[in-house]
Amino acid sequence: MVKSLDQGLERSLVRQQPSGGWLGPHAIPSVISSAGALSALTAAFLAPESRYYRQAAILERMERASDYLLRVQNPDGIIDSYVTNFASPPDTAFVV
Repeated sequence: MVKSLDQGLERSLVRQQPSGGWLGPHAIPSVISSAGALSALTAAFLAPESRYYRQAAILERMERASDYLLRVQNPDGIIDSYVTNFASPPDTAFVV
């Protein structure tokens, strides 16, 4: 399971943008993709069996992703799914 996580992250890390967000399926940073990547990074960072265990570079990527997710929230905490749904409580629930 951890090996599969590491392999997925290896492919995913190149999709993180300078903004901290991850490119989604429409080649723009996506809140849902970024939240999923942050979850995977966190799991790998905390798993002693992972090659990413406690790596400073992974922690820095996690911080950038967290900052991105905070920046793109609306004032009420709801997020936009830029392609289809704006101010979307269901999309917000998907990333919590």
